Amino acid sequence: MKNQENKFAFPADIQIIFVLARGRSGTTLLQTILDSHPNIQAPFESRFAIHYRHRYLGIKKWTTNKKNKFIGDVLKEMKISLFWEINIHQLKERIHKLPENSNYGLLCKQVYLSRISFFKKEKIEFIIDKNPIHSVLIPLIISIFPKAKFIHVVRDFRANSNSYLNFYPLKKMRELGNMWLAYNQKIEIFKSKNTNLFYTIVYEDLVTRPENNLKQLLLFFGLKYYDSMLFYYQTINNQFDLYLKRAPNLHIRKMRELGMLTAHKNLTKPLNPKLIDSWKQKLSSNQIKELDFICGAYSTRYGYKNNYLNLPKKEVPFDLKIRVEKLLWYYSLPIWFRELKSKPKLDLLPTK
Repeated sequence: MKNQENKFAFPADIQIIFVLARGRSGTTLLQTILDSHPNIQAPFESRFAIHYRHRYLGIKKWTTNKKNKFIGDVLKEMKISLFWEINIHQLKERIHKLPENSNYGLLCKQVYLSRISFFKKEKIEFIIDKNPIHSVLIPLIISIFPKAKFIHVVRDFRANSNSYLNFYPLKKMRELGNMWLAYNQKIEIFKSKNTNLFYTIVYEDLVTRPENNLKQLLLFFGLKYYDSMLFYYQTINNQFDLYLKRAPNLHIRKMRELGMLTAHKNLTKPLNPKLIDSWKQKLSSNQIKELDFICGAYSTRYGYKNNYLNLPKKEVPFDLKIRVEKLLWYYSLPIWFRELKSKPKLDLLPTK
């Protein structure tokens, strides 16, 4: 194993693929299934590469001091410090063996590769980074990883909105529908100019026909499909208690447990196609109608049906467009300014 690690310790050519979607679209499910593949490294989401981009992207000479500072910053990033398990010795070894003229993206890849997975790994050939916020940060991603590719996950806008209501019950249908529209339109604009870089997967297809859809997806990677991938939840169940026990302190242990119980509890269960249409029982007819009028016309490109014919295509309201654009502006700012303005937050989870 040690020889294998040395042989593949610092590959510059490992492909990185970003999973893009509106949040609550099944990206964590897809990330977990892909992480079960022995040749794919797919950690929990983190914004570290984007978060520290402004600080490190322009570095041309990576001295020992700069490498140490980068390692220290990575280990302090909120979601890495809470939810990732990093082989710190391996991370330091990887980073310090890199030549001084390495680029920022190559250092970031060593972070992904040093993460400890629940699943057994062989030679890592692909890195998966899933984070819904990256859907509106594609230009920043490309600036770090010029050869990045993308998976676009789409979920029924009614199911997506219903899932958000489980966490934010006071959200208005208008905002939820328009944000579904805004995120998917943002992705499609970039996809239309770079079709060869994208693979699109519909969440409902993944759940109802998982073997067929995973085989097709893995063709995009050029990797073999394993039947064991559909039993990812067994490994999660077997490993989760140990993962909690390895938490360095009680706060982190509670946050890990809360993350699973609150946001990702279905990862411990097999795929259940019966849950796909649960929104039909939970949303009112007026809520469904409002979502249909906002998203119905656009959603037909993904094969979704609604109760109305000849719906006009809706534009995302200007104020929501600005909200989405502000994310790109925000992460383009120097990190010291961003940290003065606001602290990073954990989506869907309390921070205390």
